[in-house]
Amino acid sequence: MNASSALSAPTATRRLGGSALAVTAIGVCALLGLLDVAGTAGLFADDGPPWWIVVPGTVLGLLSLAATLPALRGSGPALLTVVGTRLVSAVMGFVVFFDESAPHWAEVTVAVAIAVTMTAFALLVADATEPRRERG
Repeated sequence: MNASSALSAPTATRRLGGSALAVTAIGVCALLGLLDVAGTAGLFADDGPPWWIVVPGTVLGLLSLAATLPALRGSGPALLTVVGTRLVSAVMGFVVFFDESAPHWAEVTVAVAIAVTMTAFALLVADATEPRRERG
């Protein structure tokens, strides 16, 4: 087996599934990562979140974005990075529901982001449990 045939072997896409479900789920996670990065602008708002939420959220968003393309190419560790960063980001978002000074729009935004995160995870689970057809 030479190097070029090893690179073109379908094992990498087999791990991820390469299906529309997986691609959609990873794309949604990338958009959520972009939302985390955009949240950096909240540092300068009067009613924005505290820095100790924004800075780690930005780092998580950047990690999600950096791992997106490798995950789409079938990298297992990259996919775990995307899922892990989105999970931690969603858990960090729960802080807004316990902060009485948080504006209502922040609660709505976090609730929608958590729901979308869970939807992306459900798509990944559906892809992982879907029976694979052998390619001919």
